[in-house]
Amino acid sequence: MRNPPRGQLAPVWDLPSLLGHAQDNGVSWKAYTGRSSYPVAFYKQLEGSPNVVRSEQIIADAGNIPQLSMVWHDSPDDEHPPADVGLGQICGRLAVEIAGRSITELIPRRQGRVLFTYLVINRHRPSSREDLVGALWPGESPPDADGALSTVLSRLRRAAGSHALVGRGDVRLVLPADAWIDFEAAEEAFHRAESAVAQERWTAAWGPSLIALFVARRGLLSGADAPWIEPHRRRLEDIHCSALECYTAAALSLGGSELHVGERTARELIASAPYRESGHRLLMEVLAGRGNISEALRVYEELRSLLLDELGATPSPPLQAVHLPAAQGCQRGLRICLASIEV
Repeated sequence: MRNPPRGQLAPVWDLPSLLGHAQDNGVSWKAYTGRSSYPVAFYKQLEGSPNVVRSEQIIADAGNIPQLSMVWHDSPDDEHPPADVGLGQICGRLAVEIAGRSITELIPRRQGRVLFTYLVINRHRPSSREDLVGALWPGESPPDADGALSTVLSRLRRAAGSHALVGRGDVRLVLPADAWIDFEAAEEAFHRAESAVAQERWTAAWGPSLIALFVARRGLLSGADAPWIEPHRRRLEDIHCSALECYTAAALSLGGSELHVGERTARELIASAPYRESGHRLLMEVLAGRGNISEALRVYEELRSLLLDELGATPSPPLQAVHLPAAQGCQRGLRICLASIEV
């Protein structure tokens, strides 16, 4: 979704909306919006409705959520960039807009997309032709590597424009200072989510953690193999795991219907990083919150066996602190069950 250019007024949509349809058909609804009431305030049909409230209200409404509920948080431009801002999706399928014009289909496949991604990531410094040859052909270069590079650069220059791809000896991709790049947006969103979790602002952690998660899941340059790509792939993997952790922590603290989602993201975190104890701890706490104490104990036992077999280690004190109350709770439940049988 793209916001209007900064020089234009925000749109007003005199159109039906999902929330409006709910209202017309007697379905209870509420819109939990960010500070700007985006995007609900754009619909004239919903103007002045008491059902448009701040996102923090969802905590007070827990247990009495309307049939249709939509939640937004305060969204800066990095999530819905204005239409006049350069946009680059380099994670997953490449998608590029410059000055409001899509150039995705103009960028040559394979080598062109690898080189364009390299230039996006390294756009804050010039890259020598030697650097670019190494980025494209990390193993054995073609016989006329400089000529082959010139061909790829010429095609990229035609796609992006000579104002965007500058230099002959040293080459640099020049984008607006406020250009939106999904890899960088994921990094920034993760830091916002982490900060919100540290401050126990659980609803504020939702949106940023999902942005980081969705971008990181897409990966970077699937099928391409070059040493310069690997550090960025590892960083995406770190963002992916940290975003899962932030989202699960928020779901755990908000409780209620969010717990089943938190269980799913905790299991995804464990599958991605099986030695990451924080993932096991969160899953144990979520399972205990859902009343599945035995399942929580099983998670602990699986991790204990993994650490002992693979590393000769034992779970850390924070994880043991979660395990002990769960085990005691399970024992209390067993005693109650046995007492009822004896009676």
